[in-house]
Amino acid sequence: MAEVDGRVVGRADVEQTANAVGNETTALIGIYVLPAYRNRGIGSSLYETANAAALEKGLTGRRAWYREDSEGALGFLEARGFARQLRTREYVLDGLTASGSGEPVPESPRQIEFASGREMAWTDELWRELFGLETAINRDVPYPEDEYTAIDVNQFISQRTGATDFIRDGYLLARSQGEPVGSLSLWYLGNRSTASIGLVGVLPKFRKKGIARRFDRHVYR
Repeated sequence: MAEVDGRVVGRADVEQTANAVGNETTALIGIYVLPAYRNRGIGSSLYETANAAALEKGLTGRRAWYREDSEGALGFLEARGFARQLRTREYVLDGLTASGSGEPVPESPRQIEFASGREMAWTDELWRELFGLETAINRDVPYPEDEYTAIDVNQFISQRTGATDFIRDGYLLARSQGEPVGSLSLWYLGNRSTASIGLVGVLPKFRKKGIARRFDRHVYR
């Protein structure tokens, strides 16, 4: 924490996370300073403290997130050797008050079966199925050319099995005649009181069949 005249004006946190190949030797560092107290060196001091704490834990890699409307954040990170790799879009929902569409949970579309993560056996075969499905869905996501880095199946499995923020029980998989056709993933954020929706999608052939609506209701539950 950073204090000025007894008031907390900034904080830093360090979270162990996986790097690009799934090895948990990377620190996700968060730096937060109130706008009125920026450009005073507080953020730099917090970063140095967080960086030292990460090194003490044996974490040699670094990751960080920043909001595009956070003035100076990108310059702050680039000055410390960070390079932008991925842009994400965030949609916020209050899970306690959200009512969704107001409709009851829809019945499963005909010939489509759904299974949640807690119902699935997380075998190597399942991981490979999920990799194939998510790779196919990703091809249909309009990423800018320089903002998506493809990974192979071994990197995918290593990342997911080693990730402490991946919510297995929150995963939802749709199948048609035994073949995976759509999925939704959930991830913890920060202190785990908030969840982030990861990749969610349905193969083109199976769209407009009510699968996405089922995913929607799954998130509220």
